[in-house]
Amino acid sequence: MKALFSLFFGLFIAIAFLAFLDLGARLLLDWPSTDPKALVKKGDLGAGRLGYIPPRNGKQEHHFVHENQTIYKVTAQIDEWHRRKTPKVEGEKKQFSLFFGGSQTYGMGLSDEQTIPALFEKENPEFRSYNYANSGYGTAHMYARIENGFMDDEIKEPSGIAVYYYFYFHKDRVRSSLDHARWAEGNMYPLYLLEDSALVYKGNHFTGQPLKWLFYWSLAHSSILKKFAVNIPDWRYRYDPVTCELILASREILMKRYNVKRFLVATSTASNADPMIEECFAKNDLEHFHVPIRRNEVFPHDWHLNPLGAKHFVEVLSEEM
Repeated sequence: MKALFSLFFGLFIAIAFLAFLDLGARLLLDWPSTDPKALVKKGDLGAGRLGYIPPRNGKQEHHFVHENQTIYKVTAQIDEWHRRKTPKVEGEKKQFSLFFGGSQTYGMGLSDEQTIPALFEKENPEFRSYNYANSGYGTAHMYARIENGFMDDEIKEPSGIAVYYYFYFHKDRVRSSLDHARWAEGNMYPLYLLEDSALVYKGNHFTGQPLKWLFYWSLAHSSILKKFAVNIPDWRYRYDPVTCELILASREILMKRYNVKRFLVATSTASNADPMIEECFAKNDLEHFHVPIRRNEVFPHDWHLNPLGAKHFVEVLSEEM
């Protein structure tokens, strides 16, 4: 009993000491921290398994300022199916092109006409593009939307292609991590786990694994950990079977239910060393193409594609077609 008391007392002293150091770093050194009030709800919450979706027939404002300089300020238009609008291009639409992913696919900082789906339709007018991406989305959001048949009444063309723009940090959004908890909330992300090699829905990251999420959430407020970009666990160079299975299951459903003829996974510079490319994409014959993004193709002080970057992506994709 005495040993147990000593253990808990030691832990209490250690936590208090670390909290004191963190507060000192924040106040005296002006090191960064995560303010819970700054966590943005990017759309409507309570959207079933999707967690959150863009507001129906609404708008989303995106305004990024760095040192009093506006980097971008745009308004995204949302359609009746909670998708970012893709301006229509004249011509007979024989096929559809479905786009999935996070803020890069969605077009953060870009006008509706400058997004990847919009530029692809402009370059390939026989396709009608649909933007199913959203800021903060990842692999689980794609699968949740496809699995639940949310798109059954939304696509008019008989067949087409699907493109998923993957980044290594999408694994954080599937499995949770400290870095993920710095800017998101657990109820915004569907949680799937593998049980007997099958995907099982477990709620969201908060309801499905509350202790794990609260642990990451509490550490996310540390100025010291954020200053040194500490992430627990670091998924950059790790293979994740759950993320892989979500991609494979999405491909299977899209091909069977929606008559998708080609399912393509795109990666960019940040994914070069990701073992998912060899362990998941190559071993499962996933059609994959790489887009090497250059420095002048992203917004300054921000990693999102600018109009040049989106155009470059579409050029590479069009060549794959």
